[in-house]
Amino acid sequence: MNIIFLIAIAIIFQTVIFTSLVHRDLVEKSLPEAGSSSPFQDPTLVQNAESEISSPSKIRNNGAVLVIASVPLEEKQVVALWTELECFTGSASHVVISTAYWAKPTMDLLLARVRKKIPRFASGQVTIEAHFYDNERYDVGLWCDALQGLKEGYDNFALLNDSIFALREFNGVLDTLQSNKSLSMTSLTYNVDKENRTWLESVFRGFDGEGLSVFMNHSCVPQTHQSFCKNLHRKNKAKQKTVQRLRKRCITTYHEVSMAWQFPRPQEQVLGLYNGTVPEDMKSDETSRFPTWVVHAPYWKEILVGKNDFPAAKVNQESMIATTEDPRLKKCTRFLNRSLMDEIDFSVGKRSITY
Repeated sequence: MNIIFLIAIAIIFQTVIFTSLVHRDLVEKSLPEAGSSSPFQDPTLVQNAESEISSPSKIRNNGAVLVIASVPLEEKQVVALWTELECFTGSASHVVISTAYWAKPTMDLLLARVRKKIPRFASGQVTIEAHFYDNERYDVGLWCDALQGLKEGYDNFALLNDSIFALREFNGVLDTLQSNKSLSMTSLTYNVDKENRTWLESVFRGFDGEGLSVFMNHSCVPQTHQSFCKNLHRKNKAKQKTVQRLRKRCITTYHEVSMAWQFPRPQEQVLGLYNGTVPEDMKSDETSRFPTWVVHAPYWKEILVGKNDFPAAKVNQESMIATTEDPRLKKCTRFLNRSLMDEIDFSVGKRSITY
């Protein structure tokens, strides 16, 4: 009896040991390798969770957005916009073209070509869209309207308009801003006024978050604001050009010239990349006495482009770039099929505001 009892106990003990070993082997085979996810997590759930975390609508995009104010009234402005998209967007993660409602058919055609032909857009490296608004406050209004929906989503911002052709690949406005943490505002060009104060031109500027707040507080104002100089009126047709000139100067003084002076430490926070001020020895009646490069073709050609590899030219200056077929535009129109111009109906353009 005792022998039978002992044999039974031994059999039970061996069974328990065998079962334990089998269970351990199964558990070890089911355990993840080093660095893998837990076997108790549904891979689909993990993937979905990661997708939600990385969704652009869920988190802040640490890249940069480029906002281009565009009023495509003529072929030159469409070509200028194209050159900018080819050559000035390398440091942006997203591009917004801010334009008037009437320009939607033009932008639909343009964006379809851009997304297909320009490599950085075709690959998704840079995304692009157009926003449409009432154009009642010049370029500054188009910038401000677009920024209302963008200011919380990016760390750096570039503001550009379609008044310049891009001549070569150039990312200096954003790259300089991002590489120097003390800077809050950069610009393609700077000038020095008669009081020896430095100011930055508005055609192509960059801002960090702090700089953008300064810009928006200063310039994103209602169209009734005094800075739009509506108090200047012409009394008769003979005075029309004079009033237009005075109003343009008034608007420029507030929204462009004085912008750099709104920063508490402008010498540390503000930087222009190219000197736009024409030296005295280049001013003459035969060329131009205008103090900046924008209407001074000799200074632009000989100094800015010739010596400093300046990346832009003014659209409205035929003495710089006479036609959209100019060879100097080739570097930034490599992917442009000129048939696009035949598809655009320029007759729908509306010059809704004048100085």
